[in-house]
Amino acid sequence: MHEDQTIRLRKMCRGGGKIYALVDVPSCFAACELRIQSTLADGAEVPSKLVPYDDRSKVMVLAVLDQTQTVTISALDARGNVVCEAKREIHPKVAKLSSQVHTFLRDEGMEKIRNFDVVVSFGEYWIDITRVIIEQNGTNVVHCTATCQSSAASFERPGIQVRIIDRAGRDAALEPITVARDITTELPGTKGCVRRDVQFSARIPASLPSFVIWIQPTEPTASTPRGFLSVEPHLIQWWRDMWYAWMQPAAYDQKYTDRFQLDWEVSRATLEVQRRTQLKVRPKFSIIVPLYNTPLQYLDEMVLSVLNQSYDNLELVLVNASPQNEELADAVAAWQQRDERIVVVTLDQNLGITLNTNEGIRVATGDFLCFLDHDDVLALDALFCYAQALDEYPTTDLFYSDEDHLEEDGRHTWPYFKPDWNPDLLMGMNYVCHFLAVRKSVVDALEPPTSEFDGAQDHHMTFRVAEKARNIYHCRRVLYHWRVHPGSTASGVDEKPYAVEAGRLAVQAHLDRCGEHARAIHSERVPNRYEVIYELDDEPLVSILIPNKDAVQVLDGCLASIRTKTDYQNYEVIIIENNSTNDETFAYYERAQLEDPHVRVVYYEGDFNFAKINNFGATFACGEYLLMLNNDTAVITPHWLTRMVSLCARESTGVVGAKLLYPDNTVQHVGVMNLPEGPDHVNRFIPNDNPQEMIHLLQDVSAVTGACLLTPRSVFDEVGGLDERFEVDYNDIDFCWKVGEAGYRLVVDPSVQLYHYESISRGFHTSRQSALRFEREKGMLRLRWPKQFAYADPMGSPNFDQRSLYYRLK
Repeated sequence: MHEDQTIRLRKMCRGGGKIYALVDVPSCFAACELRIQSTLADGAEVPSKLVPYDDRSKVMVLAVLDQTQTVTISALDARGNVVCEAKREIHPKVAKLSSQVHTFLRDEGMEKIRNFDVVVSFGEYWIDITRVIIEQNGTNVVHCTATCQSSAASFERPGIQVRIIDRAGRDAALEPITVARDITTELPGTKGCVRRDVQFSARIPASLPSFVIWIQPTEPTASTPRGFLSVEPHLIQWWRDMWYAWMQPAAYDQKYTDRFQLDWEVSRATLEVQRRTQLKVRPKFSIIVPLYNTPLQYLDEMVLSVLNQSYDNLELVLVNASPQNEELADAVAAWQQRDERIVVVTLDQNLGITLNTNEGIRVATGDFLCFLDHDDVLALDALFCYAQALDEYPTTDLFYSDEDHLEEDGRHTWPYFKPDWNPDLLMGMNYVCHFLAVRKSVVDALEPPTSEFDGAQDHHMTFRVAEKARNIYHCRRVLYHWRVHPGSTASGVDEKPYAVEAGRLAVQAHLDRCGEHARAIHSERVPNRYEVIYELDDEPLVSILIPNKDAVQVLDGCLASIRTKTDYQNYEVIIIENNSTNDETFAYYERAQLEDPHVRVVYYEGDFNFAKINNFGATFACGEYLLMLNNDTAVITPHWLTRMVSLCARESTGVVGAKLLYPDNTVQHVGVMNLPEGPDHVNRFIPNDNPQEMIHLLQDVSAVTGACLLTPRSVFDEVGGLDERFEVDYNDIDFCWKVGEAGYRLVVDPSVQLYHYESISRGFHTSRQSALRFEREKGMLRLRWPKQFAYADPMGSPNFDQRSLYYRLK
């Protein structure tokens, strides 16, 4: 009796976006190599693989597609000749029906092969999605990792082709897929095994309901690894939902409304404790409220929120600019009779918000002037919080707080948890806004503001007092409730378009008073916001320090982008060579110096230490400014160096950073925020087209990455350069914190943009030694800077989730 010499497929089922079938292989083909190929009607190949099941069987795995697939399984002898071949058409509906029947019959054999490839085979790619990023233009960016373990003896590093295909088998990626990292490392504790890690991103239509990620070698052989991942509709939707959950700012979070009374509203018990608290000083607060045809309900709620304050040394100055409104005048008079702390100023006519406010300032008798809109409401402990802060910081001349919106139905929405004092951000937007309180003696020394700032009068006032203030205090609590109703600016600046231009005038007036050679313009990137363009009288020499080891292609791309995309001409490039071994590298150095007079190469001999290498390079620098730049960067905006130098030329500035983008145009860096787990890049992975203003506006930050960091040479020397104990990580953070401690501002300018071809997965360590070194340097940072870890980062808020980079509600 002869053995059947036919390769047969049986027991077909589906699961996880894949089709599985048991393949019986006759024993006579046991020594043969089995190959599988699946094609569509037009001959296009689609993903397929064979996974060992037992001594005589394999499991065929296909992607679920909407098209009929023709599967060919071939047995090849040692010479590569086909000795047996089986073909079968797999219809999607038949595969689905077969799976349903076997499931109904509770076929145990089917349950064994369904999802049989969940354990990855040696020599096969395991693909994972790490995030799906939602863009504004109807597209998604998918970040993925692919890992393959194989034998080092047989391992060749072939080129790979990554494809995204839809259910019809067509390419679904909207542009070429970007490989961000591709490294191979030896697996510790194994004999001759290696691991290849590939990280890549793809841009797909947001409407794509499902797809397949497929990795193939560019030159396929029997031993070259491959793999695919079927992404079903529920999975891709889960990732999309997770993106919204991860990066949803606190302002959009419904949980704030739901939890307001529990987490943010002051309790009656706390108010009573505050009333009994004895403060060392008891300043008097004058709350100035210009009135103009104020609805009586709003008036009553506003007045009660002031009179019921837990701190009672106050006066409420009501400036009524609508005397013809008899109903309002009567209500104001009634309130004045009820409480002697109310002062009423009645104007003959409406002079505009600025001049009306001036009349209130004129009659105020308090130590501090506080500004409250006629339809808004204060938290009942607002004045106590300011008085208590003054007890601790008696030189404070300006206070502001966090705020939210008060809807018509009484709900609290749109919390705005603000950064601490941030003068560069203030020039891009009036983030201070409410609840503004300023020392009266400072205001009395200023010329009264004029009506040209109507609509931005608080922005203008903040600038003028801040220019003279000894100390500025931000109360990290929601003390002001900004009412939303038709006609209110809280409903949107479109309600008062003149306010936008008034804000620009306020910024320009501030720049002029400070003697800055700069222009305030309307932002092209964020509506109703501003940009400041600083002028340079000349071009001081900038020394660009670029460490390099062998990465000729990467370095050449960086130098070419500097050479062809930089409108600033007075610079030198110092390549700091560190232990290169390829002859090609040194030949490239010779060519680069001959072809570009800006370039010179210096040679550092010693183990890799980023801090030492840059300090060494700085000793050769002739520039007035030093720019640390990674070799894996590329210039995008031609004005990059001009903008950075013009900011760094300000006496108050010690460090300037840039916006760095991944190749898929998502944000890699726009400033560093310190979190309990350590410093990290805030707003990382947000698409560059996202309207979120914090990725587009000039702002002061706690630190910037050393991948692109400009500093005056004098400041670099003043703080002792980079601390060489931080060999690889955190040397840039430590440097920035030293600069900040010396009294300088650290600024990031998002209008300056470069690509940074860094891994899209942070914290990637190729060995146990590198992971140990990373943790050691993190620990050293904590020991050196305990204060930075004891308090919430000035860019952030204790109301944010301290594990999040996206200003998410705690």
